Amino acid sequence: MGARETATDILLVQPAIRHPQDAHLHNRAFNRYFRSMRRLAAAMDFNSLVTGAVPSPPTTMLSLAAYLRAQRIRAAVADLNLSFLADGTAPETELITRLERDRPKILAIGAMESYLLEAVYRLARTARDYDPGLYIVVGGVNATAIDAAILRTGEVDAVVRGEGEETLAALCRTLLERGDLRNVGGISFRHEGQIVRTPDRPFLDLANLPLPARDLYPLARMYALNGGVDVSAPATAVLTI
Repeated sequence: MGARETATDILLVQPAIRHPQDAHLHNRAFNRYFRSMRRLAAAMDFNSLVTGAVPSPPTTMLSLAAYLRAQRIRAAVADLNLSFLADGTAPETELITRLERDRPKILAIGAMESYLLEAVYRLARTARDYDPGLYIVVGGVNATAIDAAILRTGEVDAVVRGEGEETLAALCRTLLERGDLRNVGGISFRHEGQIVRTPDRPFLDLANLPLPARDLYPLARMYALNGGVDVSAPATAVLTI
């Protein structure tokens, strides 16, 4: 890619929860859980969002975006799950569309559950092919637990451990100002062939966090798919995956 004027500093990405390429990757325990929730939802005429069949706003991503914005860091959010469920757009295709539109310097991908990791790596490779200079970060519960294993794959540059708001803001500022990542608490990253883990960051005071930036999310598109609600939809709306 040539020179560009960056529209955003960071693009926060929610991977697609279900993807045809990943059907064989879901472990048995998760598949049993998924089937049980589908049966319970049908019995109660209620489709829980935990099934992944109906999207909800990725509150974690929107909370991160709100905090970053309060720190004067330009952030955008892309929910690849919504695009996939709404019109079948492949997550990689939607990611490229958003990279072209938002032109970020940093890409942050959520890695909350282990069964999403292959999708996370595939998105990272897609982004790297599109823009080799992009700095790729992952975060979430699963990423925190296996940060070293994730970094050893060579697919991403850094892992944000634990609560992400302050840590991601500090990481963004350091990257944008070309500072020393060793001064950023709560991250793991690759440096000269080694994995560096900085000290854990203290827990946040949740009272100081801004409300999630729902204005960054295409609520109308989600409502059109969800029957006008955030949290549930009739069981007849359950998609066959």
